[in-house]
Amino acid sequence: MSANSKQIGGRHYAGSGGIQHWDLIYNVLPDVFHGYFLGCASKYVGRSRKKHGREDLEKGLHFVEKYRELLDGPPPKTFQSMAELLDYINQYAKDNLLTPTEMRITLMLLSRDPADRRQVLDIVIKELQTLLAGGGVHG
Repeated sequence: MSANSKQIGGRHYAGSGGIQHWDLIYNVLPDVFHGYFLGCASKYVGRSRKKHGREDLEKGLHFVEKYRELLDGPPPKTFQSMAELLDYINQYAKDNLLTPTEMRITLMLLSRDPADRRQVLDIVIKELQTLLAGGGVHG
């Protein structure tokens, strides 16, 4: 069973058949995906006794299983053009029902080498604060 075919906690990816966040990171930021998977797995293991117990351990295991699949599988996608990369990111946004604001934030966070990373992060912080202030989140 592939890691994409199961869901730990919630139903937000179940049955979507679309691009999941970890596949987005693997394909769009192939130079940093190792840190992403190791960081997420260790986060869930480290918080398990304080937060969600078994579910967090299962999520940590899930990240390790997906990471192993990626290491043993085909290499990340090679995008031949910026348009092709944006099509992939747009498909992720569609598959995951991102709002225009969420899409804008995602694009900024995925930018490889912005001229001024601090300026980009300042914009992202303002966008997220606006979402929080407006109640534009679930839960």
